[in-house]
Amino acid sequence: MDRLQAIRLFVRVVDLGSFSKAAADLGIGQPSATKQVAQMERELGARLLHRSTHGVTPTEPGALYYEKCKLVVHHADEAASVASLLQAQ
Repeated sequence: MDRLQAIRLFVRVVDLGSFSKAAADLGIGQPSATKQVAQMERELGARLLHRSTHGVTPTEPGALYYEKCKLVVHHADEAASVASLLQAQ
């Protein structure tokens, strides 16, 4: 999974409050989603999510990272839309 896909996954996990819901939404397995976020946490050296039986919520660093990641996803989607629109013209 590339970095943008991992960021998109992290955003969906926070948005939905669940690894399984985010994984289903993105068409991947829940174990894979969990491993990808754990890998992201290792690379960043920060715990991004509180995990409990009631779901997941962002930690303080996770909430800050989430806000930045939402912008990354938004800009990437916007760039793809612009490229597609220009190609269609």
